[in-house]
Order: sequence, then structure tokens, then C-alpha cells
Amino acid sequence: MARCAEKRAGAKITQSEAFTCFLLPALHYFIWQDTISQMKSRGTTNGFAPTKMAEPVEKSRGGLCDYDEVTTKTVQRSRKEFVSDAFDPEVTLTYTTITFNTPCMNLFPDCQHVAVKIDESNLRFFIEPTWKYDPDGLKFANVKNGRNVQRTCTTRGFCQMLFDLMKWNPKAKYRIWTIYQEFGDKKIMVFNLDEAQQVSRSGAGRGRQIQHR
Repeated sequence: MARCAEKRAGAKITQSEAFTCFLLPALHYFIWQDTISQMKSRGTTNGFAPTKMAEPVEKSRGGLCDYDEVTTKTVQRSRKEFVSDAFDPEVTLTYTTITFNTPCMNLFPDCQHVAVKIDESNLRFFIEPTWKYDPDGLKFANVKNGRNVQRTCTTRGFCQMLFDLMKWNPKAKYRIWTIYQEFGDKKIMVFNLDEAQQVSRSGAGRGRQIQHR
């Protein structure tokens, strides 16, 4: 500023000196005023926003008073098809083939051949392990790197019998979830035909539709 005062006494001031002496302080002043006005509009103090107190949380209703609340008439049990995921064991049936998914095969990890039995009166079929030389056995899995892998089994006679029994659509696929049980040293998978889920395709590009019996 002393230098600016000397220039005012008589000497000419260059553009650079004029910016330093007059314009730059004015620019700082306007920036400072704008900052102060923004702080006032936000209600800040010393440049920091005030801490807002958290609103009180509504008290939870808590849990059950008694287990009988689970069995009241207003409570509904969700069916398997609504809560299942890709890791659930299941079998898929077409009019000519039957395919057990990987989680299903993992229930019989040391077995690749099964005996298939059908109970028409109770609308179900089940499988249990058998040896590979069983003349009535079905090879339901292949082996890769020492583990069972999925295999599509061509079983025209068996599948057609199931489709006729249940009056299913021959052009559709049906999915049934597995019920695994053990009785002593006996292992068995049960498939209830009346709980099958129909999976059909209704035209290209329209995706997949799921229907229930």
C-alpha cells in the first residue's frame, strides 16, 4: 500500500500495479461478503453447520407374548415355491426327460445310479441309491473331477406315464422340490406330484411364465 501511495503522488501506475492496489482488495472484499451472506442463510456458526439432534425412534412393538400367536388363524404358512432359491434340491420333468439339479444330486454324493419307484395312489415317486449294475437302475448323475454333475436323463416311458397320470400339458415343464429323508441307513428322496410347479414358455421374447396346479 505504501508503494501505491507513492504512485498516487505523481507517477503513473501500470495495469499490474493497479490490479494489485485496487482491484484485488475489492475482489477479496466481495468474496468475503458473499461467504458471510451464505453462512447466515444456512444458519451456520463460525463456518460450521450446527449439529441436528436425532429424532426419537418410535418404540418397537416387540416380539411374541406366546408361541400360540404363531398358530392363530390369521397366520399363513408360505408355500415352498414362494421362498425357494437356486440352491434348493429339485427335479425338472418334461414329456420325455427328467433332470435332477446339482443340490439334489449332492444328497447322494457317492452315488450315480438310483432306483425309481412310483406310488400312484399317493401321487408321488421316490428314488434311492442303487449299484451301477442294477438292471432297473437309472444313471441320474455323471462324474467330473470326483463330483456328481447334472445329467439329463431320457425316460420317455416313465415321464409319459406321469404326465398321463397327472393330466399335465405335454408341451410344458414341471418342477418338483425334493423331500430328503433318512430311515436308519436308508436314504430316500420323495417327490410329490400334486405339488409340482408348471414352467411353460408362451411365445418367443415374452419370457417365462409360472403356473401352479
